Amino acid sequence: MLTPPRAFSAVIDRGLSALCYHPGMIRIGPRQFEVPMWLWVAVPLAWAIYAAYGSIIYLRIANLPDGYFLLTMKLGAGGALAGFFFSDLARRSILPWYDLIVLAVASFAASSLAIDWLVVAVGEVPSFIAGVVIRAAMSIGVEFNGARLLFATNTIVLIGCGLILALLLTLASRYLLGLPWWAADTRREFQANLVGAYVWLTIAFGGYLAIRFAYQLPLGHPASAVPRWLPVAGACLSAIAALTVQLWLAHRVRRQERNPRHSLKIGALAAACAVAWFYSPGIFGHAGLKLMNNQVRPALRALHILPTPDIAVAGYRVDVPYHEVGVFMGPAMPDGATSFVVVPLPDEYGLSSSSRNPQVHIARRDITLREMTRFFWFDSRKELGEMQATRRGEDAVVRVPLGAIAALAFRSDEYPLVDVKLIGFDAAVPTEAAEQALRRFLRERLQRVSG
Repeated sequence: MLTPPRAFSAVIDRGLSALCYHPGMIRIGPRQFEVPMWLWVAVPLAWAIYAAYGSIIYLRIANLPDGYFLLTMKLGAGGALAGFFFSDLARRSILPWYDLIVLAVASFAASSLAIDWLVVAVGEVPSFIAGVVIRAAMSIGVEFNGARLLFATNTIVLIGCGLILALLLTLASRYLLGLPWWAADTRREFQANLVGAYVWLTIAFGGYLAIRFAYQLPLGHPASAVPRWLPVAGACLSAIAALTVQLWLAHRVRRQERNPRHSLKIGALAAACAVAWFYSPGIFGHAGLKLMNNQVRPALRALHILPTPDIAVAGYRVDVPYHEVGVFMGPAMPDGATSFVVVPLPDEYGLSSSSRNPQVHIARRDITLREMTRFFWFDSRKELGEMQATRRGEDAVVRVPLGAIAALAFRSDEYPLVDVKLIGFDAAVPTEAAEQALRRFLRERLQRVSG
């Protein structure tokens, strides 16, 4: 018996509707609930606003309004990306409610790392490229306008970062959903993500430049002329506008998708969380950082699975136990060697207390501002040099008051390649007592190993 035309048409319509986009399902026991459109929009919006709101803790000390605007935009973008990744994957899949916990953690970790890498790339890569181009041009006698070259490299880096971010978001989403990479839907999704990324970058850096040049900050005009509320208010409104465009573009693509909903690859998300935790435990807050540094890493070192870094600088090794919380290794200098090390002063030297944990900073004398800005609190090389010049053959000691705590800067011909700082002892401690403790530490703990 032949199927009547109407019945045949109904069968075709049901088949197409099964293939076209429809909301994902969340299982709670025997029940299944659809993820509504309003929740798909509300989650990234709420996360973006909450993250941007967190920047107000810097409001009292923020003296660079253009940089404060970028900071707020960075926080808002991280929250928006995490919320979008979370809600979008939940709406495009079928998963039990407890998988939402892993999905939320993975979304937060992925967005935090992506935004951090983006900030590092935008901050470091353009100046590096411009420096290489300028040095190459000078070697062949060609002159460049440094400002224009830096602007061009910044633009190229931003375009490249947006491209990479959109590509990673697209491929990761489709892999986790079990969808094909080589498909028309993939291309449409990538295009929407790419435009959304460029909208975010354009609004963020456009607002940054607008504040700078509207108030003529590059010409030395005071930052106090910028209203205190403007950077954070402008960043919040900008983040909402950028997220609106991103969600509108994504919604247009989702309506054209012809893929059934699949189970989410939650195992891959859990593995990604573990890798992200080992790579940067701080992205999971103080509890994640404490668990990693106080339990996991020491256990791995005890089992000889994880190597113990050598606490050394300029041919000197510091004989203290390595611990991530108390020991800090400075960035490498251009020659590839460590620029400085920071270690805790052991309790046996008599300057520690329940509220004071002094640190010893040992830095190369040829350290540059680029390396110092990573950790150093002050630079006393000029004062130390002038003191040594007036007192030939004697050690130089400079006390630096830091409110309730104090610090010493120390230079000696006995350690010709490094300067030493003792930071964080109680301000009531006499200079002589602090100096004796520091000298004893250097005599007992600083060992020359080369040169």
